Amino acid sequence: MTRSRSRHRMQMKRVLAAEAEGPPFKRHSTSPAHSPLSPRSMPAPLQDSLDILQHYTSFDMPDDPTSHTSAMDVDAPSVPGDAYLPSSPTPRAAMDAHTEDTPPARHREDSVQNFDFAALSPLTREKHYRTAFENLVIPLKDLKPPPPCRQYPSIAEEIFKGYHHHATFVVRVWINYDAVTQKFFLDPDRLAGCGKLRLGSEKRRYLESLGDGLEFSSLRFEIGSPFRVLARMNVDMIYQETEDLDGESTGGLIERVDVGASLVDPVTGKTTISNDGLLRRWIMTVRNGLRSMPLEEQQGRHGWRLRDLDKVAQWLVYNPHSQDQADECCDG
Repeated sequence: MTRSRSRHRMQMKRVLAAEAEGPPFKRHSTSPAHSPLSPRSMPAPLQDSLDILQHYTSFDMPDDPTSHTSAMDVDAPSVPGDAYLPSSPTPRAAMDAHTEDTPPARHREDSVQNFDFAALSPLTREKHYRTAFENLVIPLKDLKPPPPCRQYPSIAEEIFKGYHHHATFVVRVWINYDAVTQKFFLDPDRLAGCGKLRLGSEKRRYLESLGDGLEFSSLRFEIGSPFRVLARMNVDMIYQETEDLDGESTGGLIERVDVGASLVDPVTGKTTISNDGLLRRWIMTVRNGLRSMPLEEQQGRHGWRLRDLDKVAQWLVYNPHSQDQADECCDG
C-alpha cells in the first residue's frame, strides 16, 4: 500500500513539474483587495494570499444554467436551475469589487512579495484552499493545475490536491435515451458513444497520468445526448468529521455519498419536473443505486477516482432485463 501511494505521488509530481515549464508565473495587479468569498477581517498578508488563489482559479462558465447542490432532486418541485448556480467571481468581477479604501496596486504587489504563502501551516493553507476553491464549478475536460501551483512550486502538489478536492467538476455523459421518441434505444451503432465520460483522448491520458492521487469530492454529471442535456446528477462526498487544533472540523475518510438528481427541460435548459416517466424513473433508479452503494465498492477513500466516474457513466445506460421491459421502454 505504501509503495503504491509513493508511486502515485511521484506520478503527480512529474505531471505538476511538466505543467510548471514555461515563463515564470506573474501576478497581475488587477486582483481585488478583498475576495467576495472571503472574510474581510483577515490580516492583510493572509488576505493577499487568498486573493491570489481566488483571482486565478475563478473561471467563466457557459450560459448553460445548472443546479449546484444535490438538494435539487427529481422528487422536488420545479425550480429554475440557474437559481442554484453559484456566482464564481471572474477576473472582471474581481476588478469591479474594488472599494475606495483599496490600496494602490503597487503597494499590494509589495505586500505579496514580502509574504510567503508556503510558510503558513498546512492547516491554515487548507482553510485558504477551501475558501478559494469550494464555489468553483469547472468542466472536467478543462482540469489542469491552477496557476498558484507555478507560483508556489514547493507546495504545488498540495495546492492541486486542494483544488480538485474542494471545487465541483462537471462531466458530460451520453445515454441511450431519445428525447424525440421519449424511449430508450438499443441499436449498437447509436450505443457506441453512450456510457462514457465525454473526454478527449489527450485529456483522458492526462487525467490517467495523475494516478490515484486524483480524487474528487464534488461532481456533477450532465446526462443526455450530443445535442442536449436532459438530466443532472450531483454527487457530494460526506466525510467523517475530526477537529483540528483550533477546534474546527476537518474532513477525514468518506462516511457516505450524497446524490441528488434533477431533470432538465431540453429547450430552456432549466430544471423541471418532466412528464416523461421513463427517463425520470431511470434517473431515480441510478440515483438510488449510487446512494446505497457500499463504500468498499468505491476506488477512492477520500473522493471518487476516474474509475468511479467511469462506473457511473456505464450505469447510466439503460439495459432491459426482460423482453417486457424492452417492449415497454425501448424503441429501435
